[in-house]
Amino acid sequence: MLNLRCEEFMKQFDEEYAPKGVTFAELNKKVHKAIADVFIAFQTRHGKDVEACGNIDKARAVYGVDVMIDQDYNAKLLEVTFAPDMNRFGLFQPQGYDEVFGNLFFNEEKGCIKLI
Repeated sequence: MLNLRCEEFMKQFDEEYAPKGVTFAELNKKVHKAIADVFIAFQTRHGKDVEACGNIDKARAVYGVDVMIDQDYNAKLLEVTFAPDMNRFGLFQPQGYDEVFGNLFFNEEKGCIKLI
């Protein structure tokens, strides 16, 4: 398996697919929308139940998301998990743990993309 840093993957993706009218930035927007849509759907369906649990102001979570891109370059959400593989994340983003912790507990937005 070939492991590429995100920046190199984006560059190679654009070199191959931009001539076909698809850029990584456009595809990434579709992925972000698919992820946002699933969390909006959950909130719509279960929001009252979650609020009924009590003080949720201090609740925090990290999710893993698997996405597939179809032949028409649309994002298809395959899985959302509450137990993502953080080992691989740490190998490629050593500062990532600090960013995740800062975002979850100190409301820092470094390395964060707001979807909703």
